[in-house]
Amino acid sequence: MEAPAFFIRRRNEAMEAARPVFNGTTLLKPPSWSPLADALKHVDRDVRKPFLAVDGDSLASGRLGTEVMKNLRVRGADVWLLSYVEIAEDVFDAFNMGADMLLAPLHTIRSVTALRDIHGVSDSVIPTLFCSGGEAAGIKGRVGICDALSMLADEGFPRCCVLDTDGSVDWNGVMEDFPSAIPFSDRHIEGFGLTFAACDPRGPGRCAPWSPNKSPPRDGRPSSRR
Repeated sequence: MEAPAFFIRRRNEAMEAARPVFNGTTLLKPPSWSPLADALKHVDRDVRKPFLAVDGDSLASGRLGTEVMKNLRVRGADVWLLSYVEIAEDVFDAFNMGADMLLAPLHTIRSVTALRDIHGVSDSVIPTLFCSGGEAAGIKGRVGICDALSMLADEGFPRCCVLDTDGSVDWNGVMEDFPSAIPFSDRHIEGFGLTFAACDPRGPGRCAPWSPNKSPPRDGRPSSRR
């Protein structure tokens, strides 16, 4: 099942959406914004799927934001929030604002102790790996993607989101050892139960890849071409 993901913000009392584009752990400023209503057109009313709201203001500011979740309502979908998370208190705040699931970037979590505290307060938190160059941004620096997934499994997280920012993730390797992982990508990934697609609110759906010079072959694996 493929579900849409959008960069969401609130400006001048209005909710706006854009396609999320990443450079490593940085969410890039979009060239233009659309009304939230354009993004909501991508919600499948016949099949209930998650709607992933990427709170870029929160990621940029280094603190959990409030404007997006307090003002976001998506009929016919569960709202999943990707936001800055550092400690367990951030988890309480996110769910108090109405998030159904919380995607927490692994690299923003303060420590392994904080990760364990987060696990202890909710089973609706999904650690998220921001991946580039075939590696993930971890709590203490860059680490192998499967090494990070293995560590998170050992800490009790059965599902993790893998955000491929540059087409460098070996999805076959992830699928082999971690089939419950949730890909978040700019290209079509098959074989997983749920994937998130970076969408343009004004477009028909999936856009051209973030890194068009790295077109994946049909099996979904990234090309070795640089």
